[in-house]
Amino acid sequence: FLCASGMESSAMLALIALAAALARRGSRAAGPALALLALWRPEGVLAALVVSLGARWRDRVVAAAITLAGLAALAAYFGSPLPQSAVAKAGVYGTPGPWAGRLWWGWALPLRLPGLLATGEARHLSALSVLLAPAALRGAVALWRRRRGALALAAAAGLAVWLGYALLGVAYFYWYLAVPLFTAALLAAVGLPRLVRGWPVYAGAGLLLASLWFEAAPFYVGRAQNEYFGFAGVGTWLRQNVRPGQSVLLEPIGIVGWLAPVRILDEVGLVSPAVAERRRAGPGWYADAATRARPDWIVIRRGVLGGPEAFAGAGAPFRSAAERDALLALYERMAVVDEETAGEGALVILRRR
Repeated sequence: FLCASGMESSAMLALIALAAALARRGSRAAGPALALLALWRPEGVLAALVVSLGARWRDRVVAAAITLAGLAALAAYFGSPLPQSAVAKAGVYGTPGPWAGRLWWGWALPLRLPGLLATGEARHLSALSVLLAPAALRGAVALWRRRRGALALAAAAGLAVWLGYALLGVAYFYWYLAVPLFTAALLAAVGLPRLVRGWPVYAGAGLLLASLWFEAAPFYVGRAQNEYFGFAGVGTWLRQNVRPGQSVLLEPIGIVGWLAPVRILDEVGLVSPAVAERRRAGPGWYADAATRARPDWIVIRRGVLGGPEAFAGAGAPFRSAAERDALLALYERMAVVDEETAGEGALVILRRR
């Protein structure tokens, strides 16, 4: 499902493995591969630095030169080498630290502490933790003894990214679980043969993994359907009702902007830096952003219309109910998408009067 998500996580995994293999072979392609990994995502810089420990100096220099040139080009074109999505998410969701980052590691340990299994992925993976944790530990010890090898470099790069997510308390999104899960699986695959002997354990683990799909498949299919009926429903409705070039303020920006000929202003600030900057200033960010931008359309969660908190991220969208009512008086309700199944998360489409 991660491979089918369309996100860049799977490609980053491939780049970690490719860069590690090329670095240990001393290939001339190692430098460009390291640079591509570093430029792929912000945490790719950390992964590339770790993998480069096993590369030749020539490849490190080539990688550094290409990376610096790429960062300079990004800064010249966008004004900053850092992606706006990373800056916005760090500001809106915050980086509250290791305990908040427990969603990244709770599933890997045979513990049942409060909040460790708060996600669907954690509940599915936790059944493996009794074997996964000790096997990964044995695998880490084994790879440390062969730490100059490509397998060890790839595992170390993944571990560095995983620790970064956990220590900073990066907001959990399941599509970014790819690197932590890859790292845990890689370490466990090395360590399991050193931990247990005989086919029954492997048969049992395989049976568990196979049978989990009876529960996991409906979970992911349901998640995909919810996003399709909600987000794609909004995009389809807007495509049929907006004039090209009109603006819309909303949270689910991806498929809506793909389907409808609108100019996107997004709540989180991934493509709207001014919104992210205003959110960091405190309550009333939604009212201020809407007043400043005067969007032709607003798509807002039904729960936000009647509650004091934002659907995602920190900061109250309105300073008071009166401020919220004053903004909404400028708009008329045109449709509610996925109202029956989404509940308070249903998306309400408003048009400026």
